[in-house]
Amino acid sequence: MMPKATLSKSSFIKGLQCEKHLYLYKHHYDWQYPISPNQQAIFDKGHAVGELAKDLFPNGVLGNPYSPREYNKAVDLTKELIAKGNKIIYETVFIDCFLSIQ
Repeated sequence: MMPKATLSKSSFIKGLQCEKHLYLYKHHYDWQYPISPNQQAIFDKGHAVGELAKDLFPNGVLGNPYSPREYNKAVDLTKELIAKGNKIIYETVFIDCFLSIQ
């Protein structure tokens, strides 16, 4: 039986745009082109928005994945942070109940 794959928002969008891109992203990540300056600028803007969110909602905890390829660990961390009663969690993840059905 093949292990269940998980998708982040970004990888889900990749799959909608191009199924081959999603396959290569999931199975041959190291084949990617280097990040272009334009793409880096988009990432930088996203990080800036994240910093603004931290200013607007202080005293939160970070719940992001250890790396984008360790999504399941991020899900576990998010569950743990919620169970501990954290009300403000930055960069958290979720699994849609539809996607988690085996």
